[in-house]
Amino acid sequence: MDIPYRWMEAFANGLAYRLARIWNPALTAMLKPEADESYAIAAQQDTEYVSMYVSPQVSGYWRN
Repeated sequence: MDIPYRWMEAFANGLAYRLARIWNPALTAMLKPEADESYAIAAQQDTEYVSMYVSPQVSGYWRN
């Protein structure tokens, strides 16, 4: 899989939960909280804490 390393556990737990829904429904109650928690952790880590400045380049509009 070509996904960031921080999403590997979320992917594995989500896949286990989805397969358990089909093949072993008794395990879904145990796997659902793990899948939700690992997704929340990965989503929280997938942010950038940097400043972003946007300034338009208007010099091209004002030609002499």
